[in-house]
Amino acid sequence: MIEQIRFSRRPNKPKKNTLFTILDGDSLYYGISKCNKTDAWNRDEGVKLAKARAMSAKSNDYVNLRSFVTKTGLVGKCPAKDVVKVLQAFRRIR
Repeated sequence: MIEQIRFSRRPNKPKKNTLFTILDGDSLYYGISKCNKTDAWNRDEGVKLAKARAMSAKSNDYVNLRSFVTKTGLVGKCPAKDVVKVLQAFRRIR
């Protein structure tokens, strides 16, 4: 099992996002936390939230689920070979 964290911040934008991925065999589980304009961005909190969402995806082992949106962010599971698609989607989050 491999865990990784990525951070995203668009130039001239206050919003920061955190992606936490768990590679387990042929599956990639991920959680994303998003910061909005009124939040005081805290890197540790972002990691904590994103990791909790990724762990939730892993513990529930969603069947045939590409991704789904929760009230507070994104969480999902995909084949490990689709990691590039997850990263591209993460970079597009506004």
